[in-house]
Amino acid sequence: MDGVLLGTVFSRPDDNASSGRIWRVADQSGGRMNMDNEVSAGLAPFCMRVADLVMRIRPLHAMVGRLCKDYVVDAPLAVDIEIGATQTDIDYERDMATEGTDWTDAYLETLAVQRAIANRLPEQHRLLAHGAVIEFEGRAYLFTAPSGTGKSTHIRLWRQYLGNAVRVINGDKPFVRIPECREELPVVYGTPWAGKEGWQRNDSAPLAGIVLLSRSEPGASSIRSASAALSIDKIMRQIYFPSDAGTAVLTLDLLDAMLARVPVYELACDMSEDAVRASFEGLTGLEYQNYVRSASHED
Repeated sequence: MDGVLLGTVFSRPDDNASSGRIWRVADQSGGRMNMDNEVSAGLAPFCMRVADLVMRIRPLHAMVGRLCKDYVVDAPLAVDIEIGATQTDIDYERDMATEGTDWTDAYLETLAVQRAIANRLPEQHRLLAHGAVIEFEGRAYLFTAPSGTGKSTHIRLWRQYLGNAVRVINGDKPFVRIPECREELPVVYGTPWAGKEGWQRNDSAPLAGIVLLSRSEPGASSIRSASAALSIDKIMRQIYFPSDAGTAVLTLDLLDAMLARVPVYELACDMSEDAVRASFEGLTGLEYQNYVRSASHED
């Protein structure tokens, strides 16, 4: 049942990527609220399409449906994944929560559903990553780092200085599909699990770069190409690994295929426009000034 969901840290017992712990964030749904905490009798299953997979969800609480509302579709003839969290699953998420948190069953069910889906993704040539994904001119870039490093701040700066030329696909837990054809780029998708900012859209784009983000001294922002082989440990910490041994091996194979097709970068950045300039030019190969002048500064 358990696995390693590498994401925003609330509890992290060690650095072992197979420890079976989940890192989680209290997202836009506000898991401490009392609303929806009572099990709703007779809640109907619903279907949603995420990462080009049709999933049938059998919820216990209404919060799951509201979280997934942007992805709901009419019930199709064929379903790829069927998920129904139990009270045991919800209790497990509570046991894994940081001491002192007071999350409702309704919120914990959203985490249990996320985990159950993540456990099934590798068999569908997909995996769950922790990071923020932006899209620019039809190409997506995944910014990833340990929680608190500044991913959300950097994405806000892209939006501030490049405006509507930039779209946020997902702010926390995107899914990535790795095509079987080696000539095709992996595709990254928005999901309902979008972190506390709630940045998500039901959309996708080819993954053109993976950015390992770290902080720099003020005025010292820089980006450089990185070796996937030398960066694998950092990247693995930002990928969900199911606890099932066979599925974990499959996840490693998918990760290897992804890194064979997608360049990796290391970005050291501060919280200034210089950081946007450095990452934009390093990732796109375009001159920043030509785009910032014409960009709309509306959100």
